[in-house]
Amino acid sequence: MVKLFSLPICMIFAREFLEAGIIMTQFRTIALRMGWDEERTNKTLRVINIAAAAASGVAFVMIVILAICLDVAGQDMNKDTSWLVEGLSKLVASVCLAQFSLKIPKWLGVYMKKKGDSEPDPEKDLAMLAPKSLFFNVSWNLWREMAEIGVFLLPYFLKGDDLYAQVPISAIVGIVVATLLGGLIYRGNQKTESKHWLAFWMALVMGALAVGLFSSGVGYCEKVGEWHSAEAFRFPDDKFWSTTGVGGGFFYVFGYHQHPSVLRTIAWWSAAAGMCGLHYFAWWKTQQVLNEPDDMDDKPAKTEMAAKADQVPV
Repeated sequence: MVKLFSLPICMIFAREFLEAGIIMTQFRTIALRMGWDEERTNKTLRVINIAAAAASGVAFVMIVILAICLDVAGQDMNKDTSWLVEGLSKLVASVCLAQFSLKIPKWLGVYMKKKGDSEPDPEKDLAMLAPKSLFFNVSWNLWREMAEIGVFLLPYFLKGDDLYAQVPISAIVGIVVATLLGGLIYRGNQKTESKHWLAFWMALVMGALAVGLFSSGVGYCEKVGEWHSAEAFRFPDDKFWSTTGVGGGFFYVFGYHQHPSVLRTIAWWSAAAGMCGLHYFAWWKTQQVLNEPDDMDDKPAKTEMAAKADQVPV
């Protein structure tokens, strides 16, 4: 009897589409909440949609071609090469998302480097939302997420586990799950009235994704070669908490691993501490700016000091 549904395959699609959906909703939310005119908002949303469609299309074609070649040839790819490419792509995406996490409060007027930063400067502060930069950020992250599906499905193609029969239903269920979760996050962002809470929530999600991608990228790079660090600890050995299970699959996007290595664990905590440190520094700089007296407030104080100086006997 042909098996039509596979939970691991379902979770692969749910995990990657959820991560891609979160990235998309964050970019769209920023575009909608910037207070731009309708023409600029629509243009930005159009760039996001085109980049997402192009990246997903390219990734899909590459997956199909690679899957057919492997299925026909029946040959496995070099594991070290695939792990290195996967690890480096995750590290690059981690840097992009970390930068985005720090930019979100800046764009919403929560972080400031000088007086007046609450009103973003399109020429400087919004450089990442320029069409070319925006297209790269969206397309790179979306392509990586879609391409990862193909990477994770390669073993199934090579083993011949009725993949062609299992993928359609498993993929549909996974995409529906990811869409529902992503929709809840997007809805929550749209209903949040306070820009401070909106900035906190969005920066937290993007920062957590960046930390997870960084530790995961380090984990993949660690597999290359013969040296590997020891296992740090192990979560319960059951299907629910495995990386392809329901619980483990959801938290995997934030860096979860059922039995992480010492290096991977150090990478996660180091990235998390670095992300928190950068946000704290940005918040501290903002407090310094907010506590600075305005120019108009300085003048009376200086005048009063000069008057007192004039009264001092010579």
